[in-house]
Amino acid sequence: LCNGCCVPWISLSDRSELQNRFHSYAYYVAGPFDWLNIAYYSVGAIIFHALIQEYILDKLGKKLHLSKSKNAKFNESGQLAVFYAISVGLAVYICYLEDFFSTPSIIWSDYPQVFHMTLQKFFFIVQLAYWFHVFPELYLQRIRKEDMSSHSTYASLYIVFITAGYFMNFSRLALILLSLHYVAELLFHVSRFLKLIDWPECTRIMFVLWALVFISTRFITGAIAWLALWVGFAKFDVKNIDIKSGNFNTATIRAVGLAAICLLQIWLMWNFINFQLQYYRDSTTSQPPSYLEILEEEHTPDQGKKKKKRMVESHYDKTGSPRVRQRPAKAK
Repeated sequence: LCNGCCVPWISLSDRSELQNRFHSYAYYVAGPFDWLNIAYYSVGAIIFHALIQEYILDKLGKKLHLSKSKNAKFNESGQLAVFYAISVGLAVYICYLEDFFSTPSIIWSDYPQVFHMTLQKFFFIVQLAYWFHVFPELYLQRIRKEDMSSHSTYASLYIVFITAGYFMNFSRLALILLSLHYVAELLFHVSRFLKLIDWPECTRIMFVLWALVFISTRFITGAIAWLALWVGFAKFDVKNIDIKSGNFNTATIRAVGLAAICLLQIWLMWNFINFQLQYYRDSTTSQPPSYLEILEEEHTPDQGKKKKKRMVESHYDKTGSPRVRQRPAKAK
């Protein structure tokens, strides 16, 4: 039903405006019937989510014996890591086909960017479908009430920004900024996934890498948004919005868009700082008592001495080095 309604609307009959492109792919335009396709792919996203959950994450979770809260984070990171990895790969392939890497000015050239190649249109429809599917998943996955607000906020922000970029014909800028953001998010969820499966060495390296990429991404996103919206698209500025031709390139729209992107980067940085502070507190409180702290009191009762001796022997060897705790062997 969705494809039957969408194909007549998005099929491109006049391709004379595409003669300056580098290749001869089929191009499509955005329209209101895209929402039917988005609804269709939202159902597909729910099914895809259930398949990953049942055949991969549930089997791994049973072997790890995680607590309820850790299991929820494990499932979330596993699902989002797969989605971000696929999205980044598809976005990079689209940028390669459209030759974004050799000519960065193509981000704002030829505005309004009404025409989308098949993969580009598919990319945005799948993005909207995935973030819409988050809302029914809140109930299907039995997410705790205190976590629903954060999940809903993130999904709503994705929907607002992707919808604005796609339907207001800033699709190339939206594709680039979304790809950069997804790279940072992918590293975070991979890092948290490794932490939950108890790989401390890899986790430490990945969290440091994620922190560097996250901070860099925030500044690069702001720079690209300013360059595109305030400098590049200003060359094609119009005084009034022309809905018929899909031209939303007014100074007001660009200013609102740039302000929204910058405010979003500030909000993400604020959350990042709070997360780092919380992570530092958790790591310091989980450290075993130091060797000197345990032995610093020499004049203590016999029971205290015996207790401290047991603490020393449990955490440190005779040389004062921390003991490496071995995992118990799994029953075959």
